[in-house]
Amino acid sequence: MSPSIEPREAEPLAVMLTRMEGKLDQVRDWVSDLRTEVTQHRGEIRDLQSTTQQLQSDMKGAEEARALAATAVKDADAVRVAQAKALVDNSTNQWTPMTRLFAILAALAAIATVAFYLWNVSQ
Repeated sequence: MSPSIEPREAEPLAVMLTRMEGKLDQVRDWVSDLRTEVTQHRGEIRDLQSTTQQLQSDMKGAEEARALAATAVKDADAVRVAQAKALVDNSTNQWTPMTRLFAILAALAAIATVAFYLWNVSQ
């Protein structure tokens, strides 16, 4: 057992009160120290909560930015594909003046060849 708990002989009241006052002063000092420490911890907890909230909002902002960027890339790809298809369609579906000239010349050559063959066969 610790010495402060062991039974003692009867002491004068003044000694007992002084001893109790010393113990109460120690308890008050401990509580005061604990109060200071708890106050510091509360401040640190508030700082951590603030940092956590900031990180969460930053993360949401980053996710929104990523989604917007992905949408923009997807839209840009769709526009590029549409432009490429339009170019292919324009180049294959439209006759340029040079293409028309070659087609007319080829048709005339074919007609001339057939006419020449028929003229030779009929003689």
